[in-house]
Amino acid sequence: MGRSAKIVIVGLVLVALGCLAYYQFMVWHPQALEETREKKKETWEEKTSRLQKKIVQLQDEIKKHETSLPEGKLVDAFGEKPILPSEVIKEVDCEELKRQILTFFSYLDKKEYVKSYNWKGGVYEWTQRAVSKLSRERPVVSGETTDIYGLVKNMAHFYRMLGKKEVRFVKEVLANESDIVEIISALFYGWFSSKDQCKDSLGICPSSEEAMYEYAGFFLDTLAGRSYLLRRDSRIQALVSYYAVLVIHRANERHQNKYGIDIRHYINHVLDNISNQMGLAHREFYIKKLMDLKENYATE
Repeated sequence: MGRSAKIVIVGLVLVALGCLAYYQFMVWHPQALEETREKKKETWEEKTSRLQKKIVQLQDEIKKHETSLPEGKLVDAFGEKPILPSEVIKEVDCEELKRQILTFFSYLDKKEYVKSYNWKGGVYEWTQRAVSKLSRERPVVSGETTDIYGLVKNMAHFYRMLGKKEVRFVKEVLANESDIVEIISALFYGWFSSKDQCKDSLGICPSSEEAMYEYAGFFLDTLAGRSYLLRRDSRIQALVSYYAVLVIHRANERHQNKYGIDIRHYINHVLDNISNQMGLAHREFYIKKLMDLKENYATE
């Protein structure tokens, strides 16, 4: 066989092998792609299944931490249909607020841990005296850290104005009535913020709107106030901060924010705090209210 013939034969063999390889590739490639797709599909389905199970577990965990207010205790403490947080920012019924506050004072007077204090005139008159003292001398809101004496004075404000026994009493009430503290907070905020309308016939409101504003500023905008809240239960922190934001907002609406407290920062801070707080029965309402305020200040 001549050299030329060998070259031709080798060429034909190479072409044949090339065609065969191309054919095999064309057959194999779609199969390989399909197998790859199937493997990826199985992988993603497995991951999706794991995530769905995780979501269900998290939802179950959240339900375990969700708080429902004790209906029987609510009736004992406030009577029928206690004021809810969503109702105190609307038009209020002064007589109904008054009735529920007096019912709450009577409820506390019957408690053994309260009886041990033997307050003159019961919890009602104690509250009148305490509010009067706190209204008379208020904490420093602006210039708190100008000197060390002012800071220490601010840190000890409640002990100085009320006394050790009174502060211990407040702590005991908050501890023993922690499951209804949301309603207590709503009730008193509703009464305090309706002073003009309700004329404070109970005599338990801060002496002025300015006093409420300064205590709100103390808890939100001072080192002493924030330090005080950090030592309290997380629900108390969240509720006090939430209502303090509402008070500062009222001051802005009335052009009475004399310290120029920037509420936007605190709206975000309290919103983040409450969003991560699982111990509040009305958490969704607080979040909605704060989101409304955030949107309101974003457009100004």
